[in-house]
Amino acid sequence: MAKLIPQLLQAALIYAVANLAHAKLSITPIESALPLSADVQQSLEQHPLLMRSAAELDYALALQQKFNIGDNPWTFNTGLQMRRADASNEQSSSSHSYEPSIGIEKQLRLPSKLNLDRELGQSVLNLAELAYLDQWHEASKLMLMQWFDYLTALSHVQRSQEQLQLIQQQMDILTQRVRIGDVARLELMLLSNQQQQVQAQLLQNQSQVQHYQLILKRYFSGQLPSHFSTDQIQLLDSRYSQQDWVDSVLNDNHELKLAQRQAQHMHSLLQRQQLDKRPDPTVGLGYSQEQKGAEHLISLSLSIPLSTQQVKVATKMAQAEAKKADIAAEQIKRRLIDETILSYQQLQQTQQRIQHAQTLSSQLQNQHALMNKAYKLGEINLNELLLHSQQLIESKSNLDQAKIDYAKNMAILLLNSHLIWTPTHLHDKGREYEQAQTQGQG
Repeated sequence: MAKLIPQLLQAALIYAVANLAHAKLSITPIESALPLSADVQQSLEQHPLLMRSAAELDYALALQQKFNIGDNPWTFNTGLQMRRADASNEQSSSSHSYEPSIGIEKQLRLPSKLNLDRELGQSVLNLAELAYLDQWHEASKLMLMQWFDYLTALSHVQRSQEQLQLIQQQMDILTQRVRIGDVARLELMLLSNQQQQVQAQLLQNQSQVQHYQLILKRYFSGQLPSHFSTDQIQLLDSRYSQQDWVDSVLNDNHELKLAQRQAQHMHSLLQRQQLDKRPDPTVGLGYSQEQKGAEHLISLSLSIPLSTQQVKVATKMAQAEAKKADIAAEQIKRRLIDETILSYQQLQQTQQRIQHAQTLSSQLQNQHALMNKAYKLGEINLNELLLHSQQLIESKSNLDQAKIDYAKNMAILLLNSHLIWTPTHLHDKGREYEQAQTQGQG
């Protein structure tokens, strides 16, 4: 049998072509917001979902071999019969003899069924390989979401710390004015209350960081950052239109390919069921002895099952399963299109949010020095200064969140288009399964 090339090896080539096709899109502006690719590769290879899928690949390889050799082994049968002759005029007593028989038989697959079974065996292996790649993609998306949850919590901690620094600066100013009178002492007490509230919020944010850290470290083996600045995130070149992203995602989506291959597999099973309208014959060869070994008999047998009704029912069931698979594949395609459009629209919205948040944050930052100066001169009261400081921190937090959301939406589009976190070990795994296939066929 000709050596079959595993789908995993082909997928590696598809990845390379896809990356060349999208080379014009640089991911550098958001690269700092993503974990190292080497850490992701190592983590995903050890992920339980991927380890289970790898075991399913071994099962699929064995199932392929089962399709090749068939379900009907040679059957050996033997028997022994006793022949008894009653007494006659010539014989005063009855006589008996033992007559042995042996035989072998096997149900033979018709050539058309044999060829289709081999195709079904290869299809089973391809489905398992696509399922492995789909699990890789799903595990990648889960890790991506957990990563950005961690970055969001980290940014909240940093903004709480910044707010505490602002309060401390204001308390330092007030300390110099305490001697003036009770008003300054009252303002210092108000600032102390505000400080305690922010410290409580900081503790809550730190707890969130620890929570997401534990979730992420469950399957991520890389080093987690202790600090993160959203200033590193820049907007990417927006030459890609909505339709470009849709085409890019559908071009090599594992989930869609898996559903389409499953539909093809179900149609092949339907075709295989229809071939059973012409049943497989069973041939046999037998040998027996009679008359105390004086007679030697050799027999040939041919039997054909008559199961017309059973084949009709099984064919109808296969037709229904094939139709269900077609509908499922179309639904997945529609869902992927909708999800890509939604991600693109969210990407556009986050760009607008970033622009608005940057404008507001810059304005408030420029006003902050004037507000501090006015407070020192007694032109504004403490509540006005605290309100402005709160607005400044909130504007920076909104800008942080907008940038993180932008990086997350862009990363999802890049991940779904196989521009990041593609498995680099496909060549090695493809060679392993190709060798296993060759040994199995040998």
